[in-house]
Amino acid sequence: MCTGKCTMCVGISLIPLAVLAILGNALMFFPNGAVDHIFMEEPTARITVYALFLGGIGGGGILVLLSAMQMICAGLKRGCCANRCGMLMSVLFSVVGLAGSGYCLAVSTVGLIQGPKCNVNSTSEEWIYPFEQHFPNINQDNVQSSYLFNSTLWDVCLKPPNAVKWHVALFTIVAVTGAVQVLLCAVQFVNGFLGVLCGTCRKEKAAKNQLPLTRM
Repeated sequence: MCTGKCTMCVGISLIPLAVLAILGNALMFFPNGAVDHIFMEEPTARITVYALFLGGIGGGGILVLLSAMQMICAGLKRGCCANRCGMLMSVLFSVVGLAGSGYCLAVSTVGLIQGPKCNVNSTSEEWIYPFEQHFPNINQDNVQSSYLFNSTLWDVCLKPPNAVKWHVALFTIVAVTGAVQVLLCAVQFVNGFLGVLCGTCRKEKAAKNQLPLTRM
């Protein structure tokens, strides 16, 4: 496959991943689909801080989308010098994509390890990170080391319902999305350099496909 087609394929592949990262991050603001906290005096008081870092929306979303659009344009264009300028830009934007997707992956991974923010006391409205902070009746070391693999501990979160499942599912989706984006942007970084050195080869193939004129 020529470098131009590879660039376009990478760009097209990044678009649905960026949309998925944005949706995943957006849903983190509504644990278990709850919307009542929006009307509170402090709407973010019940949302994990790692959702507020916007790893999926800003990093794996907007930055990756910008990179993807430029890659698609570079793959389609058939300019002079086999579009080496476009491929150089794709290299630069792949770095932007790497930064955004790397940020997305890092934030989501740390958020997944930390655990959700939820209410653990039916007589109090205090929301904490039970798998990070000290929680009565639970061994803190066991919670921190195994909550992801021990679903029996998840019942400590009383509000919202299914808080841990919601948190684990969304942060896992966004983290995996960020990891795939990192891989694709790294591939394009290498592919873009090859395109700068060798051209996209689209111009050459187009010339070969032209039918020779026949004389009457």
